[in-house]
Amino acid sequence: MGVMSLNGIQLTERMMLLLMPPKYHPDHTYVRKVRTLRMHLFTGVQMVCLAVLWAVMTTVASLAFPFLLILTVPLRKFLLPRIFNHRELQCLDAEDAEPKFDVRDGQDEYSEMHMPV
Repeated sequence: MGVMSLNGIQLTERMMLLLMPPKYHPDHTYVRKVRTLRMHLFTGVQMVCLAVLWAVMTTVASLAFPFLLILTVPLRKFLLPRIFNHRELQCLDAEDAEPKFDVRDGQDEYSEMHMPV
């Protein structure tokens, strides 16, 4: 039952993308809107947090597990926005498959980019 529930979780999908060439990546929002290296960096941060939580849970220090679990919230709210921009975090950390973006009428992201002339 545990392995079957991993299907469809974005973290496990991105872990599989670490082993896959970019040419074969599926057409998901977080793959299209975020550069591959940035996506892998976010996946690495999540894997390190998961490994630390698992290591604490399986040792004598398991009493600190709830404290470390709560520390992941400030990590997400204060540290990750310094590494990733708001749009990348919206794509990589969306609750559903398609994140909701603030869409302004008559403008797209390319009209905001300054192109060298």
